[in-house]
Amino acid sequence: MSVLTNQEIWLAYPNLMALLKRQWPVDVSVAIAISITKIIAQLEEAYWVIDKERTRLVRKYGVRVGEKMMVSPDADNAGDFALDFGEFLMQECGNIKIEKVKLPRKITSKCDKCGQETEILFQIEPNLLVLLAEHFIEVV
Repeated sequence: MSVLTNQEIWLAYPNLMALLKRQWPVDVSVAIAISITKIIAQLEEAYWVIDKERTRLVRKYGVRVGEKMMVSPDADNAGDFALDFGEFLMQECGNIKIEKVKLPRKITSKCDKCGQETEILFQIEPNLLVLLAEHFIEVV
């Protein structure tokens, strides 16, 4: 069980969605997709509660720009928005049982020219790893 803050959920959810959309080697793709989907399902309700609170705060502190309500970083009340939303993000969401997604350190790939199979280091963007490493993914 992990005690997650709203901020951890707010940052993890879209990055898990991005990870789910990546192309994976067939031999690991099903396991990775199932693991990520399970985590997303556990976080989804909390994520939308956070989004609803953010929308409420944007309506409270924002200004209408065309069809949208926005809080401009240089607006007089941007600090109030940041403070209220920041306080909300720091709140604990509760215990969530998370089984970490196991990402391979290396993957096997065929050379396009010679057809020989070779192991290559699996590469993923550091920004995804940083946001997800503590609670959601494990490199094996």
